[in-house]
Amino acid sequence: MTAETDDNAVRCFIAVEISVEQQRELSQKCLNWRQRYDGLRWGKVENYHLTLAFLGKQSKAVLIELSQRLHHVLDDMAPIILRIDQLEFFPARRPHVVAARIRPSSSLTTLYQCINAVCRECGIDQPQPGRSFHPHITVARFRPQSFGHKPSPLTLDLTVSSDSVALFSSELSRDGAIHRVMERFVLQRG
Repeated sequence: MTAETDDNAVRCFIAVEISVEQQRELSQKCLNWRQRYDGLRWGKVENYHLTLAFLGKQSKAVLIELSQRLHHVLDDMAPIILRIDQLEFFPARRPHVVAARIRPSSSLTTLYQCINAVCRECGIDQPQPGRSFHPHITVARFRPQSFGHKPSPLTLDLTVSSDSVALFSSELSRDGAIHRVMERFVLQRG
């Protein structure tokens, strides 16, 4: 039986958490687009996060092992600074979300690589073959046919700091995904 067919398997992902205040600040920065584009389905502000690894459905045994290994690795990492520089349609080819783009940094790349290495050690193939890392926070979704043209990016200047990464469960519903923290990992070196 694979995790995909296991009724106890959990759909989940690993993400950098963003504080409530910073989520609200990002939402305020998006107001210009909220008012201009009515074809967008804006996400819940409390769901704003930076996904580092989407894990699909995984068994609870795999998630326990993954959590133990992540605690060991992430305890030695420092808090992270994210610099959000623009709001854009994403991905560039066939966009379907509005993303707050995060400028890549060496600390973010290191965090991403460490998490994905631990996932591979636990038998979870990450990242998906052929996909590169484009750090962003999804703030809205849309159907590609909703827009006749692609709006120019909106310049943002927002610095977000985070001292935690979390393993989230993600349950799909008619009102959007419901994310719950399953395990939190504190970035405390410093």
